[in-house]
Order: sequence, then structure tokens, then C-alpha cells
Amino acid sequence: MVISLKNSVFSLLTLLCGSLFAGNNVIDNFLYKIDMTLPGYQGITELSDFPVLVKLSEETVPNFSYELCKADASDIRFADANGNIIPHEIELWNPEGESYIWVKLPTLSGTNTSFKMYLGLALPIELPENDPTDVWSAYAAVFHGGEKIFDSTGNSPTVVTNSVNGFNTGDNVVAGAMYKPKNSKGVQFLNPVTTGAMSTNNVVSFSGWFKRSSSGTVIVAANKSTWAASGFLAIVEAGTYFSLAVSGTHQGKKNAGALQNGVWGHLAFSYDDTKINSYFNGENIYSNENGLSQIDPGETYWAIGNYADSAKDGYVGDMDEIRFYNGVASADWIKAEYDSAISVDTFVSYGKVENLFDYKVSSMSYSFVNDNTVSISYEIDKNYESETSVASVSLLYGRTNDEGLIEKELGTTTGGKYSVTISDLAPGDYTAQIKMSIEKNGKVIDVIFAPISFVITRAFAPTGNYKAITVKIAYDGEPSENIPVLLRLSEENISGFKYEDVIDKHFEIVDINENLLPYEIDTWDEEGESLIWVKVLSLENNAIITVRYGGTFNNDILNSEYVWDDYVGVWHLNETNNASTYGSYPNSTTVAGIDAEKAAVSKADEEGVFGKAVRIVDANTGSTEQTYGGVFIPDSGENSPVDLGSEFSISGWFKHGSQNIYYDHVIYKRLKADNSGTPNNGYAIEMSVNNGTGSKIDPRGSQSGATGTFNLPNSLYDWSYLTFVFAGSSLHTYQNGKLVKTIPITAVKDNNAPIAIGNNVAGYGDVAGDCAWNGWVDELRLRPTAPDAAFVAAEYAAMSNKDKFVYSSVSTVDPSQPTIVGYPSCSWTGSSFKFSTTIEAGNGSVFAVYKNLETGVEFTNKLADVTSDMASPIILEEIPELPEGATYSFGTISLSNNGTGSKRVDSQYNIYSGEITIEKLSDASEIINSAGVFRISRDPSSTVGDLTFDVALSGEAIELGAAENIITSVTIPDGASYVDIEINPIPTEAVNEDKTLSITLTGNTISFAGEISAEMSVLNAPGNYRIRYVSTTGNDENDGLTIETALKTITAAIEILDKYPQTEINTIYVEDGLYTIDGNIVLTNSTHVFGMGTDPSHVVISNKYQGTNANGERRIFRINNKDALVANLTMRNGSVCGSYVYGGSFLIEANGGTVSNCVVEASTSSQSNAFPGGGYLHNGLVTHTVFRQCRTLSGSPNWEPNRSGVLHAKGDSRVENCLFEDNPQNTTVVLIHMQGNSVMRNCTIADGSLSKTNEYCSTWSALRLSGSAKAENVVITGVTNTIDGAICLPTGNVANFINGAVDGDITDLGFPENTIVGTATEFFKNYAAKDYRPDENGPLVGKGVNYSPMAAFDLAGVTRLVGSRIDIGCYEAQPFGTLIIVK
Repeated sequence: MVISLKNSVFSLLTLLCGSLFAGNNVIDNFLYKIDMTLPGYQGITELSDFPVLVKLSEETVPNFSYELCKADASDIRFADANGNIIPHEIELWNPEGESYIWVKLPTLSGTNTSFKMYLGLALPIELPENDPTDVWSAYAAVFHGGEKIFDSTGNSPTVVTNSVNGFNTGDNVVAGAMYKPKNSKGVQFLNPVTTGAMSTNNVVSFSGWFKRSSSGTVIVAANKSTWAASGFLAIVEAGTYFSLAVSGTHQGKKNAGALQNGVWGHLAFSYDDTKINSYFNGENIYSNENGLSQIDPGETYWAIGNYADSAKDGYVGDMDEIRFYNGVASADWIKAEYDSAISVDTFVSYGKVENLFDYKVSSMSYSFVNDNTVSISYEIDKNYESETSVASVSLLYGRTNDEGLIEKELGTTTGGKYSVTISDLAPGDYTAQIKMSIEKNGKVIDVIFAPISFVITRAFAPTGNYKAITVKIAYDGEPSENIPVLLRLSEENISGFKYEDVIDKHFEIVDINENLLPYEIDTWDEEGESLIWVKVLSLENNAIITVRYGGTFNNDILNSEYVWDDYVGVWHLNETNNASTYGSYPNSTTVAGIDAEKAAVSKADEEGVFGKAVRIVDANTGSTEQTYGGVFIPDSGENSPVDLGSEFSISGWFKHGSQNIYYDHVIYKRLKADNSGTPNNGYAIEMSVNNGTGSKIDPRGSQSGATGTFNLPNSLYDWSYLTFVFAGSSLHTYQNGKLVKTIPITAVKDNNAPIAIGNNVAGYGDVAGDCAWNGWVDELRLRPTAPDAAFVAAEYAAMSNKDKFVYSSVSTVDPSQPTIVGYPSCSWTGSSFKFSTTIEAGNGSVFAVYKNLETGVEFTNKLADVTSDMASPIILEEIPELPEGATYSFGTISLSNNGTGSKRVDSQYNIYSGEITIEKLSDASEIINSAGVFRISRDPSSTVGDLTFDVALSGEAIELGAAENIITSVTIPDGASYVDIEINPIPTEAVNEDKTLSITLTGNTISFAGEISAEMSVLNAPGNYRIRYVSTTGNDENDGLTIETALKTITAAIEILDKYPQTEINTIYVEDGLYTIDGNIVLTNSTHVFGMGTDPSHVVISNKYQGTNANGERRIFRINNKDALVANLTMRNGSVCGSYVYGGSFLIEANGGTVSNCVVEASTSSQSNAFPGGGYLHNGLVTHTVFRQCRTLSGSPNWEPNRSGVLHAKGDSRVENCLFEDNPQNTTVVLIHMQGNSVMRNCTIADGSLSKTNEYCSTWSALRLSGSAKAENVVITGVTNTIDGAICLPTGNVANFINGAVDGDITDLGFPENTIVGTATEFFKNYAAKDYRPDENGPLVGKGVNYSPMAAFDLAGVTRLVGSRIDIGCYEAQPFGTLIIVK
């Protein structure tokens, strides 16, 4: 059998084959050329070493295609008009769109200046090295931006970004850009005068692009840290003009060079001691021959966007192409810099792509004559624009890992279509390509065209007798491809197997189709059990592989690394070698440089799941020693094979001992769990002991905090195979092949750090790390993709379910005997079974064999005597006489004439000759969305063996789409006498009455197939089935379709509605009353829960456990769907208790959801690492909700220094029109924490108290703003500390406390200038009576900032916007109303 790996892309590549000639000039070796000129240069002077921008795309450059060069652009070069290679730097290479390349022109002297781009090598030569830093030889420092911020000149290896972020998206001037936030020190780089990159200390030129997003004075570049120092300060003064400030004095022209918000502008200046010229958008705007002398003051760093070492008056916004020229840049130079970027499409003119060789292979393909013979077809086109000819044509082919290729002469050509056949191909990965020897300019150049790839897997037959073991694998999961399975060979467990029969540990392993399979010997133990990994092409139920040995074989052994083709790394953790100080574990894949290195104290040669394992640290050691140990997979830096982006998986066998210090480190690719320190990003997985047998696991992506901790049962002192699948913003954790939990994460960012198993990255060698893994590790694997659940399950089953592997006794096979092809079959014909098998001719006899699985009795029927001169394939059939009432397996046996060889192949399925019955157990119901059930039974006295058969559904319910029609086959499992089939209803408005459906048994495996059937009804739901009612007087046995037939619990209503297809909104109406619960009400689908009362207090949902001593999550609602909604009710006494539990009353997870018009009261969180007592939002919206008497009893530790007491919001969460009143705290927390990109708008925070701080939560804080979170139109008053009664203000990034109001002193604390400072009496109508409406004549009225989308009503249910601007806080200054009720 031949399996194609990929189709050819008919671009031109260079591969080292045969005898090739290279000309003296490197450009003679390229296939394509693009001529370029510079009509956009408007200067009158000649510029030397000027960097010009080349923009490539298939849309704008005639005839250009990215397929003409290598995917990484390593085979492109540029040359000047004289053919001399000139340097280039690729800023962005994007084969899907536009690419940007900077090219250094030796001279730029007018619009006729020309240069050339060459691409696609004709010869396999070593190109001269291109040094991208040489493009910038005229500069001291250059910063493009993009995903990585660095100095392109190479002069400053140290660059401090200070929260400046690079990016490649948006309307950047050139490819990547940078964003500088407020309060950042900007981009700092080493002083170029000190490093020698700048020739003198009083001459400098600067240029850059800026798109500001703030007002007022901003600094764009500086080499000094104080206003009065002698260095320069490039500044847009008061937002109105560009100034070069030296020694405390501005130098510039008023109203010239002002940057507009949201618009890119180009600023530049040259400074020669006292001579100044400044420029805006390429034009000179200021000149001064007698300016102040600018002398570098000698700071360690120069800075972009700030003082050299201060965040004061810093620029805020986007930046691009920031450059510091070494010397005095002329006006023409500055204008050319501006024009080449802003007019990139016209500054350079592009000629069409020229083909430098006449002949090319325009297409190439292959087909299979048979399993070991391939026909290659190709077409050669001639381009008649130049004088070349073809001297000869050859086919080069061979296996990828063989040394050299075979060359087959094909003659000469003038163009046309051809084909050639290559035969007797042994198994392996092949490439085939055409080589043409082309005469050009008196030289003969061999041009080699892109290869096609294919795989030969069909094995050649052995020579002479050999021994064979057949392995049948039972697997009830979804079939999966390319799975490494584990074979276990031993003399004790396999009848007839002897190690002495195995020659040099050499096997041939094939599947049922004679495909040769790669294998790797994991453990070889002639005194016991040997372990062999084999890659099977498809793992499916009853898959068969055959192990051959002890004979003469005609196939080369496939490289053992082929077993792991789909993996980056596989570490069996058996024997260590001395490649590192304390021993290394070799990697079994082809990837070099990632052998796993053991730390000093970790113990090798421990008993493992397969062979040996490593114990990271011993639990009996002291606390200091518990920071040592680990296994470390090295990272080679940029483009390391273990840096896999955001989608990959890492897995292994882990056995947890008792917990060491805090959370044992399982797998780390950074320094700290909270992402602090260096290296950061990457990922972190850690585990603690949860109970007597299980563990609690905390896996994270590149975020700092936990987004979901959960339990792993039976993991303490017991081996578990854990698979962590990182899939962008989600992390899937599997235990023993089954999904345990999916949590949201921040997508993994590569960080060039090693992978640390059992420690953090600091614990390498004999150095202390942190919280080393107290336990054992075996069989580690790293995949470069995110596998699906079917693969994870199959991978686990293939190595763990050894009882599912059935080994035959050893047989001796004579290759001259008939060969069994594929699996035999047995099918029901309507009156009997018919057996069929396919044979390739040989000398011997063929038999059918049948086995009664109940009695174990086996009998055979001879089908035919076969001779080698018979035509193949041979199909042999018979009608067997099978006693009724039994399940049979069957197979084919081939015997050689002399009796020395035998081979047996069993079928993949069983057949049944007894009575089958079907009965209906229940009808399907739309009303409660319950499945109907058919039961299919066989004789209870004949239950040995799986029995699989086909089924067909029919009837009006199927035809009209009122029931699922997805079942096509069913299995009665071994040991069972029946199987139940569930048929789910599909609610549809097209059907408004009961309908019926029938089931019929079909297929090949049972007698009387097609004659056995049964029928059920699909009961129609009256009215709107997506609405359910809940009442305190209801009953969960009801259907909930009306208030009279209401359910008793919200959870029961959710269970019914969740069964429906999630294509529409489901609604649950809750009648007035008190509902007590003892756990989460979980909303994961688009379901709305409404209280039916006129006020939220009429419907109260309360945790029945009072206080905080009930362990676990007894919050009221857990929401995880963007369309889920909880509205118009009260959540009371919600409680969570435990480590890393979130939100006492509600938790909104990463997929979002909404809480609206609710009251959240008397809710708590407790125990270590618990989060706020009120609510927690990973995403979603809370609006028009009152929070009172919510608190946490869990304080702030060093890894969570600002834990919140009432509410925590992160991600893109929104908190709007809410009132937080009377929420006293008695531990070290902030009242409310807004994090990430979350936003709080129009909220009132009043009458709360804080009682404690510690070294981590060191400041009293009513509202903490972290990251990019912001608060708009928020008023805070009456929040004090209980120690001295002082006011508790917002903390953190208070610059994002926008249009807010507070009742404390904010002088010099960084608040926006328009922040209102007053008193509660001034703010509100009647603060003492808890009337938080703004006083009509007070400072909150009309002082808010409008936003979109903005609620139509305030918290009282009155119009939100009165006049042109809304008020600050949750109420408008209107007559007091009640909470609005949303229906």
C-alpha cells in the first residue's frame, strides 16, 4: 500500500544532487530577477548607504509569487546596478500578504538609481552571508517595532521596553510598530556615545513616526533625565509645536510640528553642537545656526517616549521607525526617510519578475502502478525570451534518509509532457525530482526542480521461513491515526516465543495490509518482558499487527525515530547517559539538542510504568531540600524546537507523593506561577494534595493568576497519564485519556526558557528552584499541535490497556504458502451466512475457521488447495453450517504444502446465529426533552464476545426531522445480553403532533437481518417548549410548561432546557418566594433566568448553609455563556470555601454572561486563596445590581497581593450602574479589584470599611485598577479604614479613574485633573438616609462622560441621560424610583 504525504508545489528549490557548476558571480545562480528603480527620490544630493524600503506582494509586483522562493526567504538577495550584493533586513515576511524589506543602497543619486532583487536558486550553493545590521551602518540605533522590540543596528544588545508593546497589526506606517502606555519610561537603549555607536558627544540626528493618544506636553526622545541638563529633549510642547529643549530652554517654532491625536506624524531633527534643524513630515520647520550647545550628559540609557530615566511627561501612543543617525542627517536624507515610508508604493518602482532560465518543470505528479511501483508524470515548458538549451534531463529519486539519490537518465527535451516508471521500491519516505542540465552563456548549469513526496509502506515478502506473532487490539474508542502502541514480549506470556529465536533484536512488524511499521525498542529484557513501541497507521477495534522475526527479511529496518514523527520530543526516562553533569535522558525523535537533563538530587532508575522512571524529590527530605530536583529540556533560544507557540500538548505519567511545601511544580516554562520575574510567559502547571487519594491541579498559560483549579482523583501514590493540550486561549486537561477540565487561559507566549519537569526553570543542575515535585515521572511527550480528544484517548489506550492486546501463539510461516490479504468477511444473505476471504497465490491450502465463543469449540472447513501459478487475487467463499443460538468469531488459515508454515488472520467482528429481539422501553418526548429507548437483546445464555450490527431508522418522525437519525451501528458488548439505544427528539415548529419512528436491524453480522424491527412515538410538546416555570409549590416531576405545572427548582428547569439544541434562547420564569439551594446553579447555555416579581426582593435564592464553614462551592450562580442572563432576583448567603474558589454569590467564567437588576447580599468566601464574597467575572457584564454585606475572609498573600472583598473583574468584563453599599471587610483585601481590560462605569461605592493591610496588600483601597482596567463616572465615598477612620481612595493605575469623584485628598497621587473631590453630603441627596441620588445642585450632575452602549435607565429605573451628559454614579438626579425590572 502507498500513502501520499503531500502534493507538490511546483516552485523552484535547490537541492544538493549530482555534479553542479557555479559561476564566478553569485547572481548567476538565481532563477528569477526583479529590476527596481527609485522615481520617488526628490533630493538633489547624493546619499550614501541609504536604507530603502521594498514592499513585496503578489498583488503589486508583476508576476511575483511567494512560491518562487523559499518559505523563509533565505534564498533572496539584492544587488546594486553593478551586480554587487548589498545587505538587506526583512522586517516582516508574510507569504499570505505584504512583506517589508529594508535594503541598503550604496548610493542614491536621483530617480534613475536602480538595483535588483534575485530570488530562487538554480544551484545548490552556499550564498554569501547577509548581515541585516549592515543595512543600518549610518545609524547608531534603529527600532522598527513589531512583536519583538530590538535595536536593528545591533549596537545596543540591551533594550529595556518598560511595558512598551510591539505589534504587527493595525494601520502602522511600516509593518510592525510599538505602543507606549502612560507611566512607562519608554524604550531605553544603551547610550550610543558610551558604546561608540555615536561618533561624537555633541552631534546627533533623530527621526520617527508617532501617532499620539494623549494631550498636553509629550517627550518623544531624550538623552537626559532632568529638564535642566545639557542633553537634548525632543518634545511636543503643550501639544502645539515640536521643540528641541536643551539646558531648560525650548528651541522650536510655535505652532509647527504639532502631533494630532490618532494621526501618524513624522518628527525629525539634526543637531550639530549649536546648529539645529527640525522637521515635520519631511519638511524643515525650524533652523537655528546659534542654538544652545547640546552635549550628551552620559546617562546609562537614552530613551524613546520619555526622559532617559523618568516617566514624567511621557508620550502615550503608537510609534514606528525610530532612528538615531550617527552624524548630521541632511534635509534630503530626512525627506527620503519620510517619502520612502509614507509613499512606499511609488518611491520604488518594480519591474516584472524575469525568468533567467528558459526551461522549467511546470507540473509534476505521480500515480501507483502497484504497491511498490510508481509512475512519475512531468511537463516541461519553454520560455522563448532568451537563448538557452537543454543538454539532458534526469529523474532523481530515493528515500529521504538514504545517502544520495538514484539518477535515471531521461534524454533531452524541447518541451512537452512525459512520464517514467520506477519499480521495486522498498518501504520508506521518497522524494522524486527532475534535473535539467541547461546551457546558458556558454556554461552548463544543473537546475533541480521542486520534489514531490510519497511513501511506500508495502513490505517485501521475507525469504525463507520465519516466525510470527499476531497481535489483535481491542479498542472501543473512536479510530485514530498514527498512534504509537506498546507491545509486550515475554516467553512467559506468549506461547512458543523464545528470545533465542530473535536475531540481533531484529523484527519486521506489519499491519493487516502488509504495510511495514516503524518500531522502537524501549526495554529489552531476555529474562523477563521487553517493551516495543510500534506506530500503527490506524488504531481501531480489532486492529491486527504481525511481528515477524527469526528469518531472512528483504526490507530495511525503518528508523525508530519514525515512530515519533508527529512529536517534537519523547523521553522514556529509562537509562541516563553522561551527556550532562548529572545524566541525560535521550530524546527519541529526530529533533536534536533536546535531550532531557536530570538535576543532581533527582533519582534515576526508579520503578516506572514502562521500565524505569525518575523521582524528582523524596518527600522525606527537609523543606530546604524540597526546592531541588527536576528534569530539564533545554531551549536553544530563538526558534527553539520546544517553543511551539500557543497550540501544542505536553503529556506524561505522573505519580504524586505527599505534598512538599505549597504547590508542587509539575511542568514549568517560566520562573514563577504568578508570571513575575524572568523568564516569564510560557506556562506553569502545579499540583497540591487535595484529599487522601487525589490532588488539586492548577494549570496556567501565560497569565499570572489561576483561571481554574480542579481535582484529579486517584492521583496520590498512583500513576496517572496526564495530557495538557494548549489550544490558544483554552487549556484542556486529560487524565488517563479522559477530559477532566477545560479552562480559559492567556495563550502561551514563547520565552526561550527550558521546560522544567518537577520544578521551575531556576532549579537546573544542583541549584535550588521552588516547590519541587514530590513524586515520580515517566514517559514524557511533547507534540507541536493540539490533538483532539479522540487522539488523546487512543494514545492512552495504546500504552495502558495491556489486557486489550491479545497475542497469538508463535507460528512458523513459509513465504511460499498462500498469502491472506486483508480481513475475511462473513455476511448475511437473507437465508444464511456467506464466508469470503482474499488470497494471493502460493503453494498450500486455505481453510475457514469458526469459533463458538460461548463453548470455545473451534472447527475448520477447507476452502481450496492453491498453487503459485494461479492468478491473483483469489477470492474463496463458502456457506458455513453454523448451529443456531451462538456468537462466532471466524478467520482464515493458510498452510504450506510441507506443513512447516502456517498463518492465521481473524476477522474484526463476530457473527450471531441466534434470535435477536427488539422492544420499546419508552417513547421520546419533546415535552421534557427525554430520549426514547429501544432495547436490543440476544440469548442470555450466549453473551461471550462483542456483537456489532447495523441499524436503520425510518418513519415520519425521521422524515420530518423530529428525531435524531445519527445511529448507524450498535454493539452488544462482551458479557452482556442486551444494549439500549436512545433516540433523542428534535423539537421543531414544523411538527405539532405526535409522530412515530421505526428501527430495523440490518448488516452482515446477525441472522435474519432486515426482518427484525420495532416502533416508538415522538411525543410533541404543546406551546413554547423553551419556556419553563419554577415555583416554590412546584414539583420537579412536572414538565414546567405552565405555572400550574411548574417545576420546584431552577436546576431541574435547566436540565430540561439544556437537552434542547442550543440555537435559541431558553427562558426560566421564577415565581415569588424563597428558594434554598446547597450548590451552584450552573448556566452553560443560552438560558435566561427571570424573577417574576415586581421587585428583586420578591424572589430570593439562598444557600441553606449559614455561615462559611461549609467546604466547597455553595455560591448561587455559575455562568459560562455569553447569552446567559440572571435578572430580577436576590442572591443571598452565597458561600465558597476552599483554595482558589471564586465569587460567593456568582461566578461568570471566560465565555461570559450577564447579571442584571439583582441584589447580592450576605455572601462570603473563606479559607486560604478564596476570592471575593460577592461576585467574580472572568468576562461578561454585571449591571443595575446592588451589593451589600459581601465579604471575604481570605487575605492577600504575596502571589495575589490585591485580593478583593466584594467584586473582582478581569478580561473584558463590564460593571455598570451598580451600587456597592455597606460591605465591611475584616481582612487584608481591597474592596473591589478591576483587572485586565475590564471597565467599571456609573457605579456608586459607599459606606464600606477596610480593617487590615499587610506587606503585600499595603494600601487601603476602595477600588484597585490594574493593567488597562479603567473606571468611568464612578463615585466613591464613605469607605474608610477601621484603624483611624481615614478615607480609602482608589489605588493602582489611578490615571484610569476617569471622570470620577472621591471624598479624600488626591494631591500628587496621579489622578486625572478633572477628578471631583468633595464630601458625601455634597454629592448625594441624603447620604445619611442612604439616598445615593446625586444632589440636583451638586458636583456629580452632568459631569459624567457618555459612552456606548449606554443603558437607557439608571439603577432606579428612570431615564439615564438627562441633558447632554450623564451624571456620575449609579443614579441620575431625578425623583427616587425603584429598581427597573427587565422582562
